[in-house]
Amino acid sequence: LLFFALEKPVMALLDLALLFVVTLFTIKWFKIVSTTAAYMLIPYAVWILLAFAFNFEIWRLNS
Repeated sequence: LLFFALEKPVMALLDLALLFVVTLFTIKWFKIVSTTAAYMLIPYAVWILLAFAFNFEIWRLNS
């Protein structure tokens, strides 16, 4: 919504950074309960980093 609908790439970039940090904390907390569940969240964290990189480049190229 922030990137496409509101056309605020900087806000979307901050949102992705916050989502990545929360995902890292979730992986840490899940590891206490189930290491399998924690490892299954790693591709999601990588996907967030990929979206962050794309968003950053679009923001940088359009600035």
